Amino acid sequence: MTPDRLWLRASPVYAFAFLPLPLGRLLLVGFVGGVAQIPANRLLVKNRAALGCSLRYYRWHAPDKLQQSVAELFSWYHAGALKPCVTQRLPLERSVEAIRLLTDRKAYGKVVVMPGLRTG
Repeated sequence: MTPDRLWLRASPVYAFAFLPLPLGRLLLVGFVGGVAQIPANRLLVKNRAALGCSLRYYRWHAPDKLQQSVAELFSWYHAGALKPCVTQRLPLERSVEAIRLLTDRKAYGKVVVMPGLRTG
């Protein structure tokens, strides 16, 4: 990430409303870091939209759609269309460190714990 974009890291949901480009959609899936606060007036003047989605609903009320969506996501991943931002790969022995990165909010991107990974 370039230094001029570091402010996005602090609050990407809030920053979305202030990006200089018009139009766009923001899809919120879950609230791991707390409920996002979005300035509605900025969405209006920039002609943007914010949508929320809970996978829990689909798990209980439309499991077939959830299964189909997950299968499609995996096919996109295997085709190279999705590239997750993995910033930390740690061996199983360092699981505590991985959890600490998350709880201390020092993780950017995905933290992956991999059994059998050798560091050296």
